[in-house]
Amino acid sequence: MWELVSFVAAMVVFMCLIELFDVPDWIRANLKNGITRANLEAKVEALELQIQELEHKVQRLSE
Repeated sequence: MWELVSFVAAMVVFMCLIELFDVPDWIRANLKNGITRANLEAKVEALELQIQELEHKVQRLSE
């Protein structure tokens, strides 16, 4: 019983350390199905630019 509890606790600590120390993207990609932080940041930047363009278009139409 205690072996199982210690194993689960070790896994929780291991996963917390991975998140806290921000392991390299290639390890993170393997653990999270190929999605890297750089990839997500690039997508967010593209979406932010699209939002800014739409805001400018709405401002032009309302004038």
